Amino acid sequence: MTTFEEDLFGQLCRLYWLKPADVPWDFEVLSYVRARIPVAGVVLDVGCGDGIASSLALGGTLPLTYDRYAALTGKYQRIGPGQADDLFENKLTGVAVTGQFRQIDIGVDPKEYHLQAARMTNTYCTLLRATCEEINLPPGSVDFAMAIFSLYWVDDLTRAVRNIASALRSGGEFVTVMPTEFNGEMHGTNLLLEAYKANGARMGMTWFSAMEGNRRQFVNRHAGSRTHWEDFFGRFGLRMVAAEPCIHFQRFFLQDTFQRGLFPYFLACSDEVKTPEERMIFIEKFTKPVARAILTETNALKEKEPSAYYLLTLRKVR
Repeated sequence: MTTFEEDLFGQLCRLYWLKPADVPWDFEVLSYVRARIPVAGVVLDVGCGDGIASSLALGGTLPLTYDRYAALTGKYQRIGPGQADDLFENKLTGVAVTGQFRQIDIGVDPKEYHLQAARMTNTYCTLLRATCEEINLPPGSVDFAMAIFSLYWVDDLTRAVRNIASALRSGGEFVTVMPTEFNGEMHGTNLLLEAYKANGARMGMTWFSAMEGNRRQFVNRHAGSRTHWEDFFGRFGLRMVAAEPCIHFQRFFLQDTFQRGLFPYFLACSDEVKTPEERMIFIEKFTKPVARAILTETNALKEKEPSAYYLLTLRKVR
């Protein structure tokens, strides 16, 4: 790893200290994004959330006292209206981040508590409350746009991409993550839920129903092949510059199924690890070794396994 990559890996282990299988996901994507964010020019972050992931992509550092899971309010959170469940409902996620190599000019997110948290990062010049479908920026006003793990959650993808493409200047770039044609086959919690239902196993049905929600259904509304995405984005004058497969099967499965299945036990750790010193020991003894092992072992499988997502770089040509 480069120095930046080691720093990013360490920061992600601190961020996701209870979710080590999340670290390889974000590491893979944020490393890709970091290499493409320009030093100058207007940058748009679509679906910025609490702003921490983007802040770390910019080289930011979290304070040692920060604990993402200090104020858990429930086991699962609802991502959007009528949409899929995800782990760890927690609305108190904001923190001041230091060391970013630049600021992001515009961040957009539909949730006010996300925007409140993003303001605390010192990463954003302007934050707008809006869905992707509601973005209304002056045409040609953005040099670089990114949508990290957000675009495939939107209901009207055509409208969302049209808005982003309109805001981009000619020659501007857009980096995003979209599900591959293999994504639907990888959601182990959903497949296990279906198996338990078929066999009338109520305890298994209850367990996996809580974990899965309708996650696979929502993510895969917009899944497609490389050719599909090249054609789709091309309709809006966005030419595909690169399409890199990412988050291959075992890396996906470990996060989506294995980690979600162990969630109640990881959650119990948050009741035992109280101080920053205890948390750093936990990170060094558990989070980092597990995350590094997953990263190393799954890296070796990239040429053998299908991927769940594409990392796409698109350029505005008209």
